[in-house]
Amino acid sequence: MRYRPFGRTGIAVSAFSLTLSGDEDRKAGEWLSLVHGALEHGINAFEIVRPSQALLNGFAEGIAAVRRTLLFVALRADPDMPGAKLDGWVSEMVAAGGLGEINLLTLDADSPEFEEALGAALRLKDISLVRRMAVAGPGEALVGHVEDPLFDAIVMPFGVQSGWRDRNLVRTALARQMAVMACDSCPAQLTAQVKEDAKQARGGWFKKAEPLAASGSHAFLQQTYGWTAEQICIAHVLTEPAITTVQMPVKNLDHLETLAAAPERNLPAQVAAQIEMAHFSEERTARTRSSDKRRA
Repeated sequence: MRYRPFGRTGIAVSAFSLTLSGDEDRKAGEWLSLVHGALEHGINAFEIVRPSQALLNGFAEGIAAVRRTLLFVALRADPDMPGAKLDGWVSEMVAAGGLGEINLLTLDADSPEFEEALGAALRLKDISLVRRMAVAGPGEALVGHVEDPLFDAIVMPFGVQSGWRDRNLVRTALARQMAVMACDSCPAQLTAQVKEDAKQARGGWFKKAEPLAASGSHAFLQQTYGWTAEQICIAHVLTEPAITTVQMPVKNLDHLETLAAAPERNLPAQVAAQIEMAHFSEERTARTRSSDKRRA
């Protein structure tokens, strides 16, 4: 596993980090196996989202034999949680998960409770229960927060479809020595579109195959030998030096092994060109639709 600096903190985190969500119906033993698997692959960064008791129990047991200073644990606050309850909730999570402290508390930029949650986070930081703070959301929601000295990191969707605005925001954060954590790098709608593009190129019983139909699309994500679409997405995101880590959930230990291998690999030379072609095609399609709408 490769490691990258976490902003100006002097901490190094794994280039791939694991998102653990209590929404997934797993038993404590399953979470334990997943955490052990992550540690074996050199992953030292975890984000805990909507934690269940089973998740906290499994995580606590999984990290029990590891020196806490070697781990980076982020906790994502629920956007609908009243700010007045955040202090107590974080304290409970720290105790139940055997965490000692939270390395990073992440607040949702679009939360209706944002100001109250920010006040609670600052109180938690004052008593050293939370070490650092991050703000999460789509790029446009983070523009006003990148200049805020209260935040040490931003968490944002970033991937092969990200445009110049998101890239500019990432580099602005880097100039401020903020960490940038990429999430949703291979969204479901992208993989669905990839399958459709590949299907169009293959043809079928009553449809002639059109090898050029996938040209300028993201079909290459499923057609690059020796790579999965998710591996390409992760490796591509990590070509941006400003990105600290890529956060993703995993289905099982085999899936974890596949994704954890991506940071160690260099993208095939043709992939960068294919990504640019797909960007150009998307922009051209968007311009055409906009023009058609104006004529109508």
